[in-house]
Amino acid sequence: MSSVPNGAQTLRRVAADGSGPLGDLGLGREHSVSADGRFVFYARDFDLFYRPVEGGEETAFLKTPLREHSPRLSPDGRFVLFVQRDSKTLATLAHLKPFPSGEPQVPLGFMVHGFKWSADGKKIYYIWQADVFEVDVETTPRVRAGVPRKLFSLRSLGTSEFFPSFDVTADGQRFLTLVSDPAATVQRVVVMTGFTPRN
Repeated sequence: MSSVPNGAQTLRRVAADGSGPLGDLGLGREHSVSADGRFVFYARDFDLFYRPVEGGEETAFLKTPLREHSPRLSPDGRFVLFVQRDSKTLATLAHLKPFPSGEPQVPLGFMVHGFKWSADGKKIYYIWQADVFEVDVETTPRVRAGVPRKLFSLRSLGTSEFFPSFDVTADGQRFLTLVSDPAATVQRVVVMTGFTPRN
């Protein structure tokens, strides 16, 4: 989890049984923990880093003059999905970079506000301008993204406000997100079902 003591977002380990904190992991935000629980990836100052969850030294994963954020490790632990902001167009583009090798990152060719791997690592779900998409991704013998398919629009929920944070069930049949109600100071948790991909 992350918290914001004294205005600085800090990564913290907390016991799953609610018994209390297990220690701080340093400054960072938009974190993602590997499926085996060994590593935590995070962003800080628009660069990407990772470190062992059980404690250890921080390692820089990607530092460039551009702005990177939202690292998400693939279910098999071999690739990191992240956003890189183009300094000229300000476009937020999805990229993949192998882990832990030092191979170059690969642009996937689409823009995102938020994204998530499928449980099997063969698809990426993402939001762009209030529309939700899925796209097939191949990682062998080389990284390649297919043609994105629109699943549905968050505008159908009756609001112009949406959140880039969401989740998808392991079978890909249910989509959960937060929606703000313009007429009230509340947020609704919405589960979408029955959607059909459209090219």
